[in-house]
Amino acid sequence: MIRLHYHANEPIERVNFGLRLYTELGTLVSATGTWHHGLEVRLLPPGDGYGELEIDSLNLMPGRYYLTLILSSWLEARVYDFIENAGLPRYRRGAHLRTQPASR
Repeated sequence: MIRLHYHANEPIERVNFGLRLYTELGTLVSATGTWHHGLEVRLLPPGDGYGELEIDSLNLMPGRYYLTLILSSWLEARVYDFIENAGLPRYRRGAHLRTQPASR
């Protein structure tokens, strides 16, 4: 389960929560989002909230992976937030994916 927290200063229509997973060498492993799966978020009200993404399984090799998180509106073709290297998930064989904050 990945929980994406947000703060909106104004209402946002037709929201897309997006996530990309990259290898340590920068190869894109997976890209997904609410828009990709036909999940319509018609309106994001002002204030604090979160969206959750549950992934049943990922076929990953042991190693380090980087996340990119995106909050956009496909109606306005506008990106509200784009965070590269938001977490550094480390995966070991037989272990669950765990995330740690990225060092800056």
